[in-house]
Amino acid sequence: MNRSQQIAILLDLLRIPGASGDEDHVAAFIQQAIERLGYPGISPICDGAGNVVLALEGDDQRGRRLFTAHMDTIDLCVGAEPLMEGDRIINRNPNSGLGADNRTGCAVLLAVLGELCASGRPHAPLTFAWTVKEEVGQRGAQLLDLELAGQPSHGFNFDGGTSTKITHGAYGKSEIRIEVLGVAAHAGNNPASGANAVVVASRIASAVHRLSQSIARGAEPILINVARIEGGGALNVIPAHAVISIEVRSFDIAARQMLFQKIEDLTLRLIRRASQEALPRISAHVSARDLYPPFQLKRDDMCCGLMARAVTECGATPTYSIGRGGTDANQLNVRGIPSVSLGCGQRETHSLKEYVDLSSFYQACDIALRLAAQPILAL
Repeated sequence: MNRSQQIAILLDLLRIPGASGDEDHVAAFIQQAIERLGYPGISPICDGAGNVVLALEGDDQRGRRLFTAHMDTIDLCVGAEPLMEGDRIINRNPNSGLGADNRTGCAVLLAVLGELCASGRPHAPLTFAWTVKEEVGQRGAQLLDLELAGQPSHGFNFDGGTSTKITHGAYGKSEIRIEVLGVAAHAGNNPASGANAVVVASRIASAVHRLSQSIARGAEPILINVARIEGGGALNVIPAHAVISIEVRSFDIAARQMLFQKIEDLTLRLIRRASQEALPRISAHVSARDLYPPFQLKRDDMCCGLMARAVTECGATPTYSIGRGGTDANQLNVRGIPSVSLGCGQRETHSLKEYVDLSSFYQACDIALRLAAQPILAL
């Protein structure tokens, strides 16, 4: 597959709306693109989660390699109008993101498959999986049918960043939820009989934000985002209910558990203080849930070595990173498939300034092809 064909597929993918949970049109395009390649006797299959899966037999029977890229974008990217501009793809629509995260990864997988089909070159046993709902907790990777995928031994995820950056670890993410309960009352006739849950929730949210600023300065920071406060209703009613949603990212599970205890203690202190301010009927409940786990592979792990060798064989120097954002690799690792991620030229992701660096995209296509074709040798 030549460069013009790679670009044509990428532009087509960028034009298709497909936020998390609405990937059907993207999946249909990918399935049609695979069928047009005419790979003998092979058809893509959608698993129960909606992932598009294609398994190919290969020459090296020592381990099946799983190539993944997620189909969904964030909501901001619905309505993208991609445009070639020099060595970039930009967006003509000033009110949307481009969706390069992660339509570039989807295009890289199709480029590899197209080249293998056209050239007939030998390759390892391969499974390609275009996944759903990565942006909302890697649900597609979490539910990927591994039997349909051929029980892969290693995973290679193509997602955001530069095409020489190997992400061999990433933070996990949790949500802390604080529910504040007060007492409703008419705001004009009898306000003193009420207990305002929104006011107390705002105090708790501010205190958690101050805590986050002190913790984020640590050597191994825990990243805390007070993401949402919900509560209240009619303007003439003292609100009796409010909920604070807090995102926590960290590499250290024990540190996250200690943070939960700190936030719970802080909440209870503020509730006691509110009780001393004539709000005796205010109470709160703090809960937490893990959204996805952290992971870290050593640089001498097999899949790190294979990826690094492919980068080197393409004339580049690999760099290594621990990501603060999760990817499908988080879920694959917890499911027993050692996996790393490589960027595909996406820049300024999740923003109105997002664009594709085409030289990096081309390089990612070349690296992925090397990775598909190279044997497992002593590293």
